[in-house]
Amino acid sequence: MVFRSYARPVTPAFVEILRPARLQPYRDYWAEMAGGAPADTASLGALYIWQVTISSSWYEVLCQTEVLVRNVLDSQLREWNGAACRKPDWLREPAVPLERILGSRVLMGLKHDAVRAQRNRATPDPEGGPHPRRNHVVTQDDLVAQLTFGNLVNLLPSDPPTENGRRRLQSGYTAREHLWRDAMSLAFPFVGDMMADFAYRSAEHRRQLPAEVAAGYLISAALDRLRRVRNRIAHHEQVLRVDHRRRHADALFVLRSIDPRIGDEVAEMSRVRTVWDGRPRPRHV
Repeated sequence: MVFRSYARPVTPAFVEILRPARLQPYRDYWAEMAGGAPADTASLGALYIWQVTISSSWYEVLCQTEVLVRNVLDSQLREWNGAACRKPDWLREPAVPLERILGSRVLMGLKHDAVRAQRNRATPDPEGGPHPRRNHVVTQDDLVAQLTFGNLVNLLPSDPPTENGRRRLQSGYTAREHLWRDAMSLAFPFVGDMMADFAYRSAEHRRQLPAEVAAGYLISAALDRLRRVRNRIAHHEQVLRVDHRRRHADALFVLRSIDPRIGDEVAEMSRVRTVWDGRPRPRHV
């Protein structure tokens, strides 16, 4: 039988209506915790409901993280693009190095999505009413709003070159590393303070990376791990095997790298660790 405050009871009918294939990951997970003992109906139902609860608590953190990261990156790229080619609208008229990083397919896709969104504004949403930007032309803000979590990660350095590969680079840095040094690092002014904490060290930091870009790889890796969690939650997939404490630390690491006060505020409002600690589990675990 289960315990803890977030192990909400459900009726047997609730569990019985779910398909066996959908419940099998929950049976397996419970059996692992219980040393092979199968879950009874109440335990299985509580575990199923709990994982929906942990997903909903994650939404609150991921929503803040994604929007804040998107905004600080946009602010820095507007300045960088404006200095590079006198055009701050980096998604509509990106400087050549940025255009190569984003790729023509991504840029065209964002513009297409923004135009489609503009057309949709003309029809009032029956639940939300008239769109506040109906009849407005597509702007940089509209394009930024279309950026996905994956788009944001793609702007940051990842997959560093080998030692031989780096020697072949004329400047010694990849295009994304240059972008980090010149623009993106300014979006995370406190990342150095956060890296001093042993809890935030990772394989990316231990690699032989140039000191100027090591933090970029840490931020990129943390955001990519959060992206994968976000995608599972967005598609209503189970998150039983997610390392929730470490992923929560990733989110706070990124936010505190922007501003420690923001990270502290999100940490205070977050329910992730509380819900994780209250997960259903066998009494002896």
